[in-house]
Amino acid sequence: TISKEDEETQLREKRDAERKTFEELKGLFDALDADGSGELSAQELDESFDDPTVQTKFELLDLSKDKVRDLFDLLDITNDGSLSLEEFVEGLTKVKNDVKSWDLLVVS
Repeated sequence: TISKEDEETQLREKRDAERKTFEELKGLFDALDADGSGELSAQELDESFDDPTVQTKFELLDLSKDKVRDLFDLLDITNDGSLSLEEFVEGLTKVKNDVKSWDLLVVS
């Protein structure tokens, strides 16, 4: 059985991992948001692939340029042609946690 102390440790580790993921994705969002508007446009996203550092970050998430562009359209839940930090982080967190979910999103 898992002790209360073990559960608390696991919960703390989970929260730390979530915080780290958020900070990583926020940093990526800030790097992609070329005009500093707080919104990520499709154009900014497309142009970001000229930066090898950005390419590497997406590769670490197992996302190609085509997948990222498709993902942009899926994550734009407000259909306004841009992603807020919240849309970006929530969507990529789900993908990062389960890359297989990407395949399910594309098929559906």
